[in-house]
Amino acid sequence: MNYFTSIDNTFKKHRIRPTRVRKEILKLFIKTDYAISHADIVKEMSHQFDRVTIYRALNLFVDNGLIHKIMDDSGVAKFACLLSEHNSISEDSGEHLHFKCLNCGHIYCLNSIDRHDLDLPKNYQLHTLTLTAKGICKACKSQKEIGS
Repeated sequence: MNYFTSIDNTFKKHRIRPTRVRKEILKLFIKTDYAISHADIVKEMSHQFDRVTIYRALNLFVDNGLIHKIMDDSGVAKFACLLSEHNSISEDSGEHLHFKCLNCGHIYCLNSIDRHDLDLPKNYQLHTLTLTAKGICKACKSQKEIGS
């Protein structure tokens, strides 16, 4: 199965009509290993699509479980794909640890740590969970080691 057939199948599975703008935005998510903001996408694609069209596509993707929204500590909404080549998250899991790099500012989904790893006290019921760890990502750590 080629790349574009896979994208079309993904849209079909999530009940999203595969328009050109939606395909391009999904391709950007698939090749990016960290969460990106609406402004990041507009900057990347403003020569092809307007900001409102991009905003509507993002909302549609969130509503249909293709991406999820992460609020960073500055209040900016960022989005991460649940199906990127860098993430092995199951499509039904949106609650997992996020890691923010203190050097580059990128937010990564750490899908191996999820809400099921928590052992809450008896009679507590978890509804939502937001976890963000902060440190230095592997790319920045590698750059520092090379520069040393």
